[in-house]
Amino acid sequence: MSPGKKPFREEKQGGFINDVDSDEDARKEPNAIQSEFLGGTGEDDGDVQEDIEGDVSVRRQAIVPLPLEECKSLLRRDTELARANAPGRHKESDVQMKCYTKVFGAILQMPLPQVSTSAGTNLNASLPLDSAVDFQRAVVKEMRREQSEMMQATETITEASIDDLQNLHLRNQAKEDEACVTVPLEDAMKGPGHVAWKLIQDSKTESFAFNDEQILVIALCIWPLEHAWRIHIKKLSHATVNTLRKLANDLGLPRIIIIGGGGCGKTTLMQVVVVPTLRTFFEKVVLTAPSNRAARGFDPSAKTLHSISGLRPVDSLRTSNLQIKSDRMRKRMDANQTHAGAWAHDEALQTAAALWHAACLKTTYARETFYNLDPTRYAMPNEILGRTSWVGLTGDHLQLPPVPKESGFLAPMENKSDEHKAGAAMFNNMHYLFEMHTMKRFNDTVLVSILSKMRKTGGSKLSELEWQALVDTEVDGAHLERDPEAFLNITTEWYESSYLWSVVSMACYSRAKASARHHQQILFFCQAVGQ
Repeated sequence: MSPGKKPFREEKQGGFINDVDSDEDARKEPNAIQSEFLGGTGEDDGDVQEDIEGDVSVRRQAIVPLPLEECKSLLRRDTELARANAPGRHKESDVQMKCYTKVFGAILQMPLPQVSTSAGTNLNASLPLDSAVDFQRAVVKEMRREQSEMMQATETITEASIDDLQNLHLRNQAKEDEACVTVPLEDAMKGPGHVAWKLIQDSKTESFAFNDEQILVIALCIWPLEHAWRIHIKKLSHATVNTLRKLANDLGLPRIIIIGGGGCGKTTLMQVVVVPTLRTFFEKVVLTAPSNRAARGFDPSAKTLHSISGLRPVDSLRTSNLQIKSDRMRKRMDANQTHAGAWAHDEALQTAAALWHAACLKTTYARETFYNLDPTRYAMPNEILGRTSWVGLTGDHLQLPPVPKESGFLAPMENKSDEHKAGAAMFNNMHYLFEMHTMKRFNDTVLVSILSKMRKTGGSKLSELEWQALVDTEVDGAHLERDPEAFLNITTEWYESSYLWSVVSMACYSRAKASARHHQQILFFCQAVGQ
């Protein structure tokens, strides 16, 4: 092999070590996808390439060694903040970082006192660098060996593992039984209205009872079902218990939307009364939400709209791409949607309109043959979700919209895709809309009063007590500068979050500085070493 074809390592000035690639590497695809890893075990799930040869001290050098002050400047995002303070238009991330520094800038610029390193600081390395590297490799090899033994053990099913699987099945069954509401057959034969009212009465405790508004919403959900059941009973002259009790899956009853602020009881009334009633009178009830977290909070059997529709994050939501193209997908949708008689969707206002359109159309395709549907009418109110008998949506119109906000049902329609417009039209054309106002989740009278006035059409003036309570929740930047230790003590167990990584990184740095100052400990700046 000629020297020009073989990669070699070239040492540059300043102690850097760069790989000089061969001509073969230069002929690689110019538009190859590049990725950036931001933490965790690695982009390849922890595969480690061991470099056994060479001088350890040389291998561990940083590609670009930075002085301490430059590290601090990077953590404070000084360059981005300077750009945000310059005249002209700015990126949203720069503007948000600028807003962060208005409140927490005192901590970012806060000097740290000198800490004595004589007593108990353990600054001296416990092992030389090369010995520490060898020790780290030994630990990695031991962990891999244990992992390999565990994988081999799982491949051989023993009697003990079968017992574990059976115990797991029993635990899962117990969880399902806790979530399952059993309705006696005698009550079920009296109709949905009787079942719903019995569930309302059974749910009463010393600390809980449905209020009048919630009972009215339950009645709105159950009355179309009660009316359909009465017609169903009259048509049957000879029937078994199941055919008498179970309603058809393609009735296309009036569609219902229930909205209201947090604490109104939307999800609770669905969980305790509406969904158990639906399960009593339909063969299958589908429960969905726009995200995994919302689905888990709704019901153990709930799924995301992506999952129930067989959509992956990379799949297109265009109408031309929503056909059921494989037998595997058709079997999956048959198991989920084809025999469903009711569909309840929680957190509807956080759902993307195009995703709702895709779920409705794919469900229509899945049920088309079985119920003799006309796919061209899939967007008509009674035909939504393949003419599923009962469809109800719940959501909080006062919450933040989905991400991005332009994808929501209530976003302006200008420059939107046809799929988005169709999804929003299906949402807007549903038969009934009930807005709930009474809150039950909060006990603080001042908070309840503030929320009630916030939700009043046209707004309402806050009292002096309410305004002061609201002002007291604001983080005072001047107070942080005067006494950062007090701020740290108050906010030790606070959750800090942001949708921008730049703000998160600044918050991590400010928290680390405040913590080091409070505990009078040394704050270490450890520069990462590139591979």
